[in-house]
Amino acid sequence: MIVPTPPLAPTTLTAALQTGPQVSLTWRDNASNETGFIVERSTSGVTFVQIGTPGPRTGTGNVTYADTTVQPGFTYFYRVAARNAFVKSAYTNTATVGVLLPGKPTISSLTSSRQGNQERVTARWTDVTGETGYTIQWSATNWGTVAGSGSAAANATQFTTGNIARQTWWFRVGATNSVGTVWSDPVSVMPAP
Repeated sequence: MIVPTPPLAPTTLTAALQTGPQVSLTWRDNASNETGFIVERSTSGVTFVQIGTPGPRTGTGNVTYADTTVQPGFTYFYRVAARNAFVKSAYTNTATVGVLLPGKPTISSLTSSRQGNQERVTARWTDVTGETGYTIQWSATNWGTVAGSGSAAANATQFTTGNIARQTWWFRVGATNSVGTVWSDPVSVMPAP
């Protein structure tokens, strides 16, 4: 009896969270005799379920696949095997990605400084994990109509408004990633003296 030869196993599987949310998988195809791939996913890292069977790649090289069925709040584990008409290869490494909201920021201070008959407010907050940027909003009430907003890059911990009216303001900071935004509790600041 002739034992079929499996295709060479794919390698270097990576998983990246993207807007949607969705997860982009990339792996190295090392075989030239596969008829396709088997993509499997798990939420435990133990029990895997097949979620896709992308077709073969012409020659070797990188292959990408998008998992558009992920749900916020889960960590996913992925593995990929090459297949042909008879057998499948060994699996790639397991790639892990969390489809998680960022942490909740906390405003540590708000400082108003007079600018003629207006003022500027500097907000400082704690940096959180899992964010790709911050949104800063201010309102004349707690919490009503947004009067103004700004943005800050990932890992930033402060933002200063442009000139705004001298009055009591309520500020909140939102940590954002491709899954969504988590807002701090609103904090008020008195007008600049």
